[in-house]
Amino acid sequence: MSSDRELSACPVALWPEDGRNFVLFKAGDRRYRCQRFHRNYQQHGSGMYEHDDLTECVVSLSQAQADRLARERGHINKRR
Repeated sequence: MSSDRELSACPVALWPEDGRNFVLFKAGDRRYRCQRFHRNYQQHGSGMYEHDDLTECVVSLSQAQADRLARERGHINKRR
């Protein structure tokens, strides 16, 4: 059984865009996580902790970013 102090392989894809960094993590067999980082202290996910399909993970992350940009530009209502 692994402990929280043991290292394990975690494939990651990272790409920067418009001052933001997007990251996809493979957390296990058919388990994916995603995050986007804006400014050093802001982290955002897709609204789901984990996905079981890589395509859904990427689409979810992309949609969350598109929604955020639309809110910033005033194209959609801000979250309550």
